[in-house]
Amino acid sequence: LTLDQHELELRLDRLDDQRRLAQAKLDAEMSAAQWRITQYLVQFHEAAGEYREKWADVRERQVRWQRAQQFRERVAGLVVKKSATQDELDAALADEHAQRDRLETLVEGLVSWQKRSQIAELQAQASLEVLQPLLAEMRNLESEQARLRSEMSQGEVRAPVNGTVLKRHRYTGEGAEQLQTLFSLSAILTQRVE
Repeated sequence: LTLDQHELELRLDRLDDQRRLAQAKLDAEMSAAQWRITQYLVQFHEAAGEYREKWADVRERQVRWQRAQQFRERVAGLVVKKSATQDELDAALADEHAQRDRLETLVEGLVSWQKRSQIAELQAQASLEVLQPLLAEMRNLESEQARLRSEMSQGEVRAPVNGTVLKRHRYTGEGAEQLQTLFSLSAILTQRVE
């Protein structure tokens, strides 16, 4: 009898090939994801920068609108006192509405830039999530390899032929190397009588 692990070695070799292929896929996808993330981060930073600029514009436009409101209120008070004309009040009111309309337009643009930055951030996160199945596959293959190696370390004893044990070369619990003789056998030969 000998310690035969040929089948386990073949399975381990196949797993090693699968692991290498999975590693290559993972490396390729990581490179692609890294490139996509870089692009999304550039978009995110551009959108965030534009957002900050638009926010500053919104704050400035809010101040102008408040000033236009205050001016219209003063002119309205002067119209009551007959110190200003209705045309001046109409002009102040038109300016106030124009400032408000510009502010609303800027706020809409601000929301748009905020959405763009959020989308870029989500796309970067999604690029990382693409790697999860590949990482899981790698972990599974590495786990199966470890299991097979453990199984190989224990070995499986097979006799090449049926027969009677003549001599025991190793005893229970004693270590043995691969293809080392454990028992000597006498083959049982079958003969036909005619």
